[in-house]
Order: sequence, then structure tokens, then C-alpha cells
Amino acid sequence: MKKLLSGIILGVSLTAFAAFKVATYEANKSTAEVETVQGIYVFMTSKPVKEYEYLGTVKSGAVVASKDYDKLMPKMVEKAKEKFPNADAVLFKNNLVYECDAIKFK
Repeated sequence: MKKLLSGIILGVSLTAFAAFKVATYEANKSTAEVETVQGIYVFMTSKPVKEYEYLGTVKSGAVVASKDYDKLMPKMVEKAKEKFPNADAVLFKNNLVYECDAIKFK
């Protein structure tokens, strides 16, 4: 009886062990690391793969030239952090630096 029980346990164990597969993530051409500004992930011409919750939209109130990106983007991140303190990231809409969505990852 002990041999039969030991055989069953060994068989189940080996089957369970064989069923587990080590998942490996392979980066493809579109894979990238996103930069952070003030601890907030900034998605400009990209979107996150991970699921997220939309918190709201932040607008600067003024349309600016694209050359002002380096000055306005950090201000938009700061504004998003003030309005949505639990935001993890901002998604700039339609490549416009004066409007972005605040999001929280699930």
C-alpha cells in the first residue's frame, strides 16, 4: 500500500512539475523603457501595456509651440501630481504637450 501511495504521489508531483513552464519575456522592436519626471512615468508617443485606470485630464490652459516641450512637460507633470496625487503616469494626448491624462496602474 505504501508503494502504491508513494507511486501516486511521485506521479502527481512529476506531472505538476512538468506542467509548470518558465515564462520568459522577449523584448521586441516596440519595447521600451519609459522616462520618469518627478517620479511619474511620461508616455508621449506611446501607451502603457499594463492595465490602468483613467483618473482625469489635465490641461495647461494655453497652446504653446512644440519648442517649449522641455519647459512645459515638467509643469504638466507637476500639475497632474497636484490634481491627482495617486497618479502613476501621464499620457500626453495627440502628441500635444499642453494636455495629458493622469492614470494609475492596476
